[in-house]
Amino acid sequence: MKSHPGKFSYGSPGTGSTSHLSMEVFKQLAGVDLVHVPYKGSAPALTDLIGGSIKLMIDALPSALPQVKSGRVRAIAITSSSEPSTIVPEIPLASAAGLSGLPGRAWYGMFAPKSTPPAVVAKIVADVGSVLQLPEIAAKLPQLGLEAVKPMTPEEFGRFLDKETAYWVDATRRTGMYQIE
Repeated sequence: MKSHPGKFSYGSPGTGSTSHLSMEVFKQLAGVDLVHVPYKGSAPALTDLIGGSIKLMIDALPSALPQVKSGRVRAIAITSSSEPSTIVPEIPLASAAGLSGLPGRAWYGMFAPKSTPPAVVAKIVADVGSVLQLPEIAAKLPQLGLEAVKPMTPEEFGRFLDKETAYWVDATRRTGMYQIE
């Protein structure tokens, strides 16, 4: 890629998606010039990756995992720089290849109106934690490419969101993708 700037293309589920932004960070960290091909979702991008129309993409594990397991695409690295995936521990971390600074894994969170009483929020957090520990849920999540984490308190989640926001504000500024005032 370095010796053929602009000759390789990468796909994303759409312009401005996390996958697109992640690839722009990758380009900067790796010092490569790649052409972005936006799609209308992960599925069409993965289809073109399988067919060879694009050469690479960063995607969330839940959508890419079936293609990896089937052998249709090869997983090169997990972008999280902290710890290997418990679902596919055989896939190395990008940081092991010297690419530190890529975004962490995709995540899902629950939100409620600010006026929600703290007791209701605490009950939701406890109930979600209980559901995630149910054997049938714990067994199903990895099949879907998902890893359960211990539910955070609202304060912990707020700090996590602040950290994520700071990362993406910095990434969009560094890559020149968006001007943030």
